[in-house]
Amino acid sequence: MKDMHNDNDPQFRRDVTMYRELACHWIAQEREARRTQLHIGAAQYSNDPLPRAFPFGHFTMTETIRWLDDVRRHNHQATLVFRGLPNVTNGTSWAPFVWQLYSGEVILGHVELDARLFFDPEPLLSWDADFVLESMMQSLSQGRQLRVSSRIEEGFPQNVQVFEIRTFDNGLLRELGRRYIHKRVCSICHRALPPTGPQQCLYH
Repeated sequence: MKDMHNDNDPQFRRDVTMYRELACHWIAQEREARRTQLHIGAAQYSNDPLPRAFPFGHFTMTETIRWLDDVRRHNHQATLVFRGLPNVTNGTSWAPFVWQLYSGEVILGHVELDARLFFDPEPLLSWDADFVLESMMQSLSQGRQLRVSSRIEEGFPQNVQVFEIRTFDNGLLRELGRRYIHKRVCSICHRALPPTGPQQCLYH
């Protein structure tokens, strides 16, 4: 698939911007529908407008949007696809959870969640459906692929784990929270590690 930033054609970029706006509106509607169902006390899975496997299983959602070009008086349509590519190994592999929203071969939004955060037995934050939808809306509105992960600030007697949403070029979008953690280091390079995950850095 093509990254949304890999084409310098002005018309292509205008089209991608419009598709991102349409996709963000679609996800906002799905998010609001889900909130409404939960607010009125509907069973989470029997009436949830999202697929049963959402957000941490394999799922695919599609939406076809049609509109009229007011200038050229042409009818247009776009098919948007929202899919989840989960980590399905229950912690034996530390590949991230991935969500993508695309149209044709163009990636409009992309969100990754570090599996070490998801499998943390004492999570600080709730990695739930609403968080995934909100993060995808941020990816679409920012026009950036996002990664939800953490970094370690070393201290004494404990380290601090900082939870963040960053772009793929390492720009900080939002800090989500902090907590004190016991010291734990990579057995190869001795860098500080989060409390969950293998005893080595993931890139070793």
